[in-house]
Amino acid sequence: MKIRISVLVLTFGLVFWMGGSLAQAATPSYLGQTTWTAHVTHDESGPLPEPQTVTITGGITKMGDTYYSFQGYITMPDETNPRVMSGGGVLLEGQIILTCSASQLHPDGVRDTGVLQVTLNQSDLSGSFFEIGQFFVGYPDPIGNSFHAGPLFLTGPMIPLTSSLAVPLSLLLE
Repeated sequence: MKIRISVLVLTFGLVFWMGGSLAQAATPSYLGQTTWTAHVTHDESGPLPEPQTVTITGGITKMGDTYYSFQGYITMPDETNPRVMSGGGVLLEGQIILTCSASQLHPDGVRDTGVLQVTLNQSDLSGSFFEIGQFFVGYPDPIGNSFHAGPLFLTGPMIPLTSSLAVPLSLLLE
């Protein structure tokens, strides 16, 4: 019994010690807010004859190293309620790849959710997206599926994906 308590105390001690060390090395840094114009060129039926245009507004936070978080919303010309979205991503080979969840309550009571993958070029923060979703329309046929995809273009200020507030790890280890 004494060995289990000692192991438990040692484990918690290590977790707290490591957590404190890692927190200093990876302090999140808010990089800013910007906007994109996205063109929905495909849905679950295939290519659209006329793309639908939406606006994405959001902020990017550098979590540390090459990891990022995103919070924002999508506004559509014919909707009064925004589609709220958030998620995280990683910078790989000059692209930030984000996975975000999104939800919206429409004025007519339809509720929908989705998961998006957004790929942005580090150089200009433009890229592409796709979303797979479900929506609840009411009974007797409550659940439907949806798909949306297309390009998106930065229309707001450019956000550099590096933080000037970051402290090099080598300074923390001295």
